Parts: sequence; C-alpha cells; structure tokens
Amino acid sequence: MAHSDHALAEPISKETAEARSDALVGQLISENQLNKSWNEAKKTAATQRKTSAGKVWVIQFDNPNEVVKSKAVLWVVIDELGNVLAVSHENQL
Repeated sequence: MAHSDHALAEPISKETAEARSDALVGQLISENQLNKSWNEAKKTAATQRKTSAGKVWVIQFDNPNEVVKSKAVLWVVIDELGNVLAVSHENQL
C-alpha cells in the first residue's frame, strides 16, 4: 500500500544524465571493459527520447582513437529516474 508521505521521484536533468554517463564510462575504463583510449572520447550528444517504457536519455560518446571502427561510438541509455538501462556500440533503442 502506498504511503502519502512518499513523493514521486523527479525526472533527472540533462546535466545529471550526462554526469552519470561520464561516471559510467570512467568505471568501464577502470574495469577494463573499455580500453584506455576512451579516456579521450568526446560526448557528442545527449537527447531525450520517448519509448514504450517512458522517456530515456541517450548519451553518445565518439572515440576517434578506437582501433575497431565499428566500436568508435558508444551510447549510454538512462531512464528518467537515473537508472542505466543500456550501454552499447549499436544505437538500438
């Protein structure tokens, strides 16, 4: 049963979504899930999209130093509450 003192969570801002995606990329580098060249990647887009599950933030990183060109772009998908939903080299939402 819901309690009246529980407020609905506010959707995160673009800035918060970008900060969370930056932290995630840093974590993936430190865990060797992304190579160190991703330290030099540039965040090139942060857009909000509507999906069947609600609004999400899609943050795009480009890494021109990535040797495997098919992996030179990384997308981080974050829901409007700040949960990471996906990290992928393919822009499939």
